[in-house]
Amino acid sequence: MRYAFFPDKQRLLVETDGKLATYDSGDHRISGVSQSNGRAPSFTTQDGDVNVNNLKVVD
Repeated sequence: MRYAFFPDKQRLLVETDGKLATYDSGDHRISGVSQSNGRAPSFTTQDGDVNVNNLKVVD
């Protein structure tokens, strides 16, 4: 898994197994990531951890 965060565009890109997904990060300022046992990654933000499944997917 790889990710890139673009705070000025409020976008989070996550690549998993060669598939790229783009998420709206909203007001979250992402500073880190954690993932365990194949679960969806959680991102560290100024307000605590946010699961990627709780972010809106954008095209």
